[in-house]
Amino acid sequence: MIEFLKRKFQINNVAKKFAGNTGWLLIDKILLMIVGLVVTLLVARYYGPTGFGVFSYAQSYTIIFSAFAAAGLQGIVIRDLIHKPESSRTTIASALAIRISGGVCAVILASASIYIVRPDDITTFHLVLVLSLMLIPQATEVIHYRYFADLNSKPVVTLKIINAILFSFIKVYLIITELPLFYLACSFLVEHISASAAIILLSRHHKKAFGWCDISSTEIIRLLKEVWPLIISGISVLIYMRIDQIMLGEMLNSREVGIYSAASKISEIWYFIPTTIILSVTPILSSSYKECSIKYENQTLRVLRTMVWLSVSVAIFTSFFSFNLINIIYGPEYTASVNVLTVQVWAGIFVCLGVATGPWFVNAGLLRYSMYQTFAGAAINVAGNFLLIPHYGVVGAAIATVASYAVSAVLVNAIFKKTRKIFFMQIKAFFK
Repeated sequence: MIEFLKRKFQINNVAKKFAGNTGWLLIDKILLMIVGLVVTLLVARYYGPTGFGVFSYAQSYTIIFSAFAAAGLQGIVIRDLIHKPESSRTTIASALAIRISGGVCAVILASASIYIVRPDDITTFHLVLVLSLMLIPQATEVIHYRYFADLNSKPVVTLKIINAILFSFIKVYLIITELPLFYLACSFLVEHISASAAIILLSRHHKKAFGWCDISSTEIIRLLKEVWPLIISGISVLIYMRIDQIMLGEMLNSREVGIYSAASKISEIWYFIPTTIILSVTPILSSSYKECSIKYENQTLRVLRTMVWLSVSVAIFTSFFSFNLINIIYGPEYTASVNVLTVQVWAGIFVCLGVATGPWFVNAGLLRYSMYQTFAGAAINVAGNFLLIPHYGVVGAAIATVASYAVSAVLVNAIFKKTRKIFFMQIKAFFK
């Protein structure tokens, strides 16, 4: 009886801690989403579809190179922090070194390539340069992983919210005074520098700090060996997530990019929910993977089912109210975004299924298959855009996006023997 109560008490404590951590992560994402939506709405309204398109093009171009900075380390680092807590300082320090190096590479590649692609477009060059510089201070996100692994996100979330709210006022001022977009880009850069400094101070306060002496070349090599498929797949993911806006900018014009981006902001705005759920549940799934395969599979299936019904509900609601949403948020100038939104929102189903299988690939050591997934998605999206944009414009780009997500997140899993099991689980999640 005593042992039963001990076990029950421990389970309740874990569940309580998990729920609290998930709650804080959701608060973080919801508030940042609201702040981001306000800024996006103001940029769209004050600068019009063309100005909004220019800024969105620069953001999308920069995001493609962010895979070098992010390096796909999140899932691996959190897993290692849980399984090898005694090496946490070395793991965090080495991961930080990788991310800083990747950030520097991303800045060089993004700024050099945009100069080659658009040698006469100085405005876009300056925007890409400043926005890509954000990737260097973002490296300190690896410190967040330690709090995530401990299911203690409250301190990090609190700092991020305060920082975001303070800088939102600065951004609103810059927008309503209609200063050049360059100043708005600079405010994003300063915001990330401020957030980076805050998380470093927080880690020192909680005695989670580490020094450069904790960096291990052996650990860096080990992490890179494990993470390189994720870096490549991350680039592919970002290509098929953002190449549509870049191709619209090159094949059509900045106004069409603005029309398309307006719909994308709405269709993607809720993606923080599946990401937050998976981020918070990853430590529990990692523990179950080591303990019991049946328990692990049941938990994964429950997560997949949650994702399916969540995404289907959002897609139906958004499709039904797409006209109202576009007109209320952006105004009549963006009426052409309605059809884009009605199509593009259905990509969320496959986004959710892809996010939900992330821990499975990490725990099973199948990361190279995720690389194949993203290659296929990127290829389908690029080919689809080439074929559909000339005939259907922005709606064609939306169709290509949905198709690429479906292939990448689900259909590719059916091809390989080692991933076929997760494919059948994804399909099963729709019916039971």
